[in-house]
Amino acid sequence: MTSASAEREAGAVSATYRWLVTITGMTAAFTMVLSGTIVNVAVPNVMGAFGVGQDEAQFLATAYIATMTASQLLNAWFVAVFGQRLAFFLVLILFAAGGLLCAYSPTLDFIIFGRIMQGFSAGIVQPLVMVTIFQVFPSHRRGTAMGIYSMGLVLALGLGPVVGGLTTDAFGWRYIFFVPLPFVAAALLLGALFLPGGRPGGVRPAFDWTGYALLCTAIYCLMTAIANGQRDGWGSDSILMLFTVGIISAAGFLHSQR
Repeated sequence: MTSASAEREAGAVSATYRWLVTITGMTAAFTMVLSGTIVNVAVPNVMGAFGVGQDEAQFLATAYIATMTASQLLNAWFVAVFGQRLAFFLVLILFAAGGLLCAYSPTLDFIIFGRIMQGFSAGIVQPLVMVTIFQVFPSHRRGTAMGIYSMGLVLALGLGPVVGGLTTDAFGWRYIFFVPLPFVAAALLLGALFLPGGRPGGVRPAFDWTGYALLCTAIYCLMTAIANGQRDGWGSDSILMLFTVGIISAAGFLHSQR
């Protein structure tokens, strides 16, 4: 689609529809950001529940952020394969499933896996929402739309620790993973009503799975090395190995993109 045709398509939709799409996307993104910050205050409780140290418990945040970073690169391919609406549904359902897994996890490993599921969803949703907002707003209104959308993200950043602390004190740490679920349900309903459906026309884009695997390996190894370096010692064999593999993988990724 050319920029001129995109402008014509954006101008053909009503102002009400544009703002409904914005609210839909903001609800989903609000949920992802809220989940990213709400967990931080419960880390001491998780440590006590499973008898683990700070270095292990911090993977609740590290796993989420690392997976979110890696999955953002999959967004264009994911939308091309499934279409905007179905991609939106799939990642929100995956996000909710990850939250339920965290809430009912018998071990810390299950919680970390649930956070990986949620981080993957967040990495797909946020760029998907921004692209959708750009599609329905003409160029001279996109700044306003993105400003309002960003307000929801800032609100989630501020509310996350507060809501997490209150929920943990009142009900227990497991209940913080239930807090985002009503917002997920609202986003699914709004998405069914207002998000564009269908797959983009044309041939599906090829995806560089080799480069993506190298990048994911680099992110995982480097973040794990940084997270565990203080505990294991920066000169320990395990940390040096992680740094080595991470740097080699990053170099391999850069070389594959030449």
